[in-house]
Amino acid sequence: MSRSAYIPRIESSGGIVGEVPSADGVAVRYEVHGRGAPAVVFVHGWSCDRRFWHRQVGRFAARFTVVTIDLAGHGESGAGRRS
Repeated sequence: MSRSAYIPRIESSGGIVGEVPSADGVAVRYEVHGRGAPAVVFVHGWSCDRRFWHRQVGRFAARFTVVTIDLAGHGESGAGRRS
């Protein structure tokens, strides 16, 4: 990741968008909505991004913490993965 730290920001939707480095250093973008336990993590399929889940987030966020991610090479995540 080119930045030493990414400061999460609040989106107009009320969700928090942040970024963390994966184990191999590729930046992975995520979004968090709602509160509650357990956390539910939505992972998209090939050639999609975290927006794939936009219709489900609201319903689940009413009861749980919902996390959506952009896998490396998708959406706003880094594309520098070698393997």
